[in-house]
Amino acid sequence: MTEKVVDDALRLAVIFKAGVGTQWRTYRQAAEKLSRLFETNLAPPRIAEALAVSRLPREVTGLFAGPGLSTGNARALLRLASQRGESVLAASAATIDTTGMDAKGIVRALRSGGEVRSRAAPPGLKGPLAIAAYYMRGAFPSQRVAAVHMGIPQSRLSEALTIEKVLPAEVKMLFPGDDLTFAAAKQIVRLIALQGAKNVRALAAEAACSPRRPSPQLILNRLAGVDIPGVDARVRKAPGKNAKRRLVVELHLHESDANSVAALEFMIEMLKTRFGME
Repeated sequence: MTEKVVDDALRLAVIFKAGVGTQWRTYRQAAEKLSRLFETNLAPPRIAEALAVSRLPREVTGLFAGPGLSTGNARALLRLASQRGESVLAASAATIDTTGMDAKGIVRALRSGGEVRSRAAPPGLKGPLAIAAYYMRGAFPSQRVAAVHMGIPQSRLSEALTIEKVLPAEVKMLFPGDDLTFAAAKQIVRLIALQGAKNVRALAAEAACSPRRPSPQLILNRLAGVDIPGVDARVRKAPGKNAKRRLVVELHLHESDANSVAALEFMIEMLKTRFGME
C-alpha cells in the first residue's frame, strides 16, 4: 500500500474508533496491530494525538479533509487550540478559503487569524489613529491576532485604541493620515485630563481655522494654551508619588529666541490665570 492512511491523524482517529472493542481495546494494542498492517512504526501517543485532533470543532477539522493532517501539523494544531481556545480557532477557520493551500498553509492561516494573512498590512503603520483605523476596518477575531498581523505588540494596539476613543473628533481632524505620533497623542490625552475635553475641543477647532496647516508641535502648543513663538509645550506625568494624581506642563524655550525671558514671564502669568497656579 503506497499511502499509509495512518499518516493522516484524522483518518487514524476514524480507524481507531472503528476497531475499538473488536480489534483492540487499548492504544498499545491498536498501535501494534496497525504497525504490522501498514508496515510502519506507530506509537500509542500518536493515536492519542489523533483522537484529540478529531475532537476539535468541525469548522477546524473540515479544513484538512483534502490535504490531510500529518503528525507534525496535528501537533501544531493542538498547540494552537490550547493557546487560542477552540472557539477562537473555529471562528478563524470559518474565514479561510483553502483553495490551493496545503495543510501547513492552513495551520499558518489559523495561526494568523484566518483570512487576515491574505491581506498584507500597509507599510508604515506607526501613528495611533492610523493603527486604530486599520484595526476597526479589519474585522479581526481578536486584538492579539490583529497585532501579529500588523507586526506590533498587542499593548501598542490597545494603547492606540484607547487614544482613538479618548481624542475628540476636532483633535483627530488636525492630524490626517498617520501624522499623529504616540508621543504627541499621549500629551494631548494628558491635556484633556488637565483642561477637560470641552476646552480641548474648542482649542482644536480654533487651530483648525488657521490659514496654514500648523505643525504637530504647534497644535500641541495651542492645545496647551501656549501659542508663543520660540516656545514648545510638553505635558508629562509628575514623578514619584504624585505620578497618578498630577501632571507637569513643561515649557521649552528655544535658545535662539531673544525674547525668551519676557516670554517666560508672560507664560508664568498666563498659567497662573488658566490653571490657578500660585
